[in-house]
Amino acid sequence: LPGMLNAEALLELGQHAQSAAAALAALSTLPADPGFDNSTWPPVKYQLSILPLLAISAAHSGARERALEYTKRLEDTSIPFFGSALNKPIKSNSLARAYMAIGDYAKALDNLGSSGLWRIVVGLADVTSPMAYQGQGDTLSTQTELPRLLMLSKALAETGKRDDAKTSLDGLLNASRLKDAGDLYWLAL
Repeated sequence: LPGMLNAEALLELGQHAQSAAAALAALSTLPADPGFDNSTWPPVKYQLSILPLLAISAAHSGARERALEYTKRLEDTSIPFFGSALNKPIKSNSLARAYMAIGDYAKALDNLGSSGLWRIVVGLADVTSPMAYQGQGDTLSTQTELPRLLMLSKALAETGKRDDAKTSLDGLLNASRLKDAGDLYWLAL
């Protein structure tokens, strides 16, 4: 999607106003009501990726109210039943990112639980999908689970649950694919 990756890169570079502008441009290309879409990247998945960028950019620019508005919009983003098991963890991580940027670690924790349904879907997908990471020591959930564990560790530490934070961080550091996710690896260290 034009602008989405640019918005992410600009956010990483600390260029919050430019990130927000790129994210808004990307968001404007999406339909208001995405309806049914069974593609790998349905419009709702783009929304779940763009809205936290806007919330984080606003929070880091000192515009807390605007960050809260984007976070509320993210909360209100409806995930259709079809694909919900795969998109729910993305929404949860996105909400956690937004709440952490705002400084509300308790609400971030509310979104960082792991779903039993998610584990079942991942298990089935790993058995049936040629894209699964068979033999690599992980699953299709790696792309959402590693960031979840890092955010969980930080949120637990920030809410005074240091022992739980250490357990979570130890789990992350023991993940076989963490070194392949350089951005997370260096933060976890």
